[in-house]
Amino acid sequence: MLALCVALLCFAPSVIGQEWLSDPRTNLRPNNITGLPYYIYRWTGSYYNGSTTIRIEPQEFEENTNKDTKVSYPVQVTYKNSILAIVKSNTYVEDQNEVTFSLRYWDSNLNIAPIFDIADGPINSIQNIDSVDMNRDSRPSGTQPPYWQLESSHDSETSYSFSGKRNFTVLQSLKFNCSECLSSSEFRGSIVNPLRRSGPDPLNVTSFPFVRGQFNNRSASLTITGTYVGGSRAESDRDNEVHLGGPITISFLGEIDELRSDTLLPSRNGTPLWNKTLGYTKSLYDNSGTAVWAESIVPSAFVLAAMTTFLNIDTTSNMVLSDREKNVFLARLNGQAGRYKVTKQILQKEIEAGIEPNPEEQKLLSIAYSKLQHALRDSWRVMLAVEQEEKAKEGSDLVSVIEEARKGVETELESLCDEVIHLVEEKITLSATSDETRLFCLKMKADYNRYIAECTAEDKRAAKTDLARAAYGDAIKLAQDKFDPGNPHRLSVMVNAAVFYHDFVNMEEHAIELTESELSKAMEAVADSTDADVRAIMNILHANLQLWKLDAEQ
Repeated sequence: MLALCVALLCFAPSVIGQEWLSDPRTNLRPNNITGLPYYIYRWTGSYYNGSTTIRIEPQEFEENTNKDTKVSYPVQVTYKNSILAIVKSNTYVEDQNEVTFSLRYWDSNLNIAPIFDIADGPINSIQNIDSVDMNRDSRPSGTQPPYWQLESSHDSETSYSFSGKRNFTVLQSLKFNCSECLSSSEFRGSIVNPLRRSGPDPLNVTSFPFVRGQFNNRSASLTITGTYVGGSRAESDRDNEVHLGGPITISFLGEIDELRSDTLLPSRNGTPLWNKTLGYTKSLYDNSGTAVWAESIVPSAFVLAAMTTFLNIDTTSNMVLSDREKNVFLARLNGQAGRYKVTKQILQKEIEAGIEPNPEEQKLLSIAYSKLQHALRDSWRVMLAVEQEEKAKEGSDLVSVIEEARKGVETELESLCDEVIHLVEEKITLSATSDETRLFCLKMKADYNRYIAECTAEDKRAAKTDLARAAYGDAIKLAQDKFDPGNPHRLSVMVNAAVFYHDFVNMEEHAIELTESELSKAMEAVADSTDADVRAIMNILHANLQLWKLDAEQ
């Protein structure tokens, strides 16, 4: 094993020129490599897609004036389109924290495609809550310390948490729309700090806004508490402003955006640690096959130490690897380098030979195909959005060009999904000797039939939907019959099946009932469990349930 690592180091070039290199102090990814949309994705770290809920308990805050809270009931607004970024801090910032967070949310009516970041583009309508100014420049503006004073901790494995309070620098501004708040205009205000001088304070603000977050490689949650003061006023009606003030809670729940996130690693000192991949090892090889390194010379001893630690290699052992162990190592190595096609090819050889994949091989195979299909589905959605915009223009000559390109992505996605389904049905299922492997096969079959159905022509959609429905039904039955309610394999099936029922086949009530039932059983089964994977999946189930119930009420 040591010889293999040394051989890899010998072939690594010291420096290869690039147009643009990341300044390591900013922790920015090389933007000419990642090609990722919007400035929020430019920093090394984890990105989560989910929903943001804003809840305010109104109170009187200006006695004996007409500038008082006119809403007497609790106000709750949910934004389904939200991104939470938790990233490495920028060392240009004075007194920087161990982590930086940025919560962004926007109205569902906002069309953020095409994805180009232009000065007057839709990105300006995305609302931000940041611990530092994560603007579009390479460095945060100014030299002010972070807006939030955060402390982070390492909970277990690759799970972390952070918490802290807002400081005196700048009030946290907040904007939102609230149709139930006696106004159709946008509410604007701030989450306020305690008064710095004596004076009347009807809202009795005694503490600074407080934030608490938890995150890992599967999901994240964030909660901000404080006191809100603001109002809504139409430009043409200055006399009828609707004031709103009182305790506020902002909560986010979401799951990892694997395509745009770096992988969290265990930490020795409590500070979150990421395996810097996007723009680096995930783009390790360009079209000519030349290795591309985004940073300058890295000492061989340091690289070797990092590899032995991260890949769990015992360099003091004279262990001789079997062919299968070597293949698993190479599959894992290529996966960490972002070479998912190579990962799946390595594992396919074992599977084609009739060998039942073990749990680690199943996980590696699932991740490799997941990364590949995510990229294709994201491309398809972007092309579809651009195509729809062109169709809205009179006499556009680009519609047919975009449509042809989109259909090319459809064909590529269908081919990838068919490859998975064939591998599962014709190979893995036949070699399966355990319920875990059988459940893995049913879930993969259901998921990849669904992916084809989502991005295909009408004539194929019905057939693929029926195949996905049948496979999810079989997977649910096997999971409930053979696995405990708190088993992560069972919970994972329930998450995907419920999303299919709710979002794709309009079985909203069934999705809610299934999620509620499984979540209740899981909570009883793992009441005292600290398993990060189980907790992460339960958080996703809970977030979905909240959103779907809110939709049903509205």
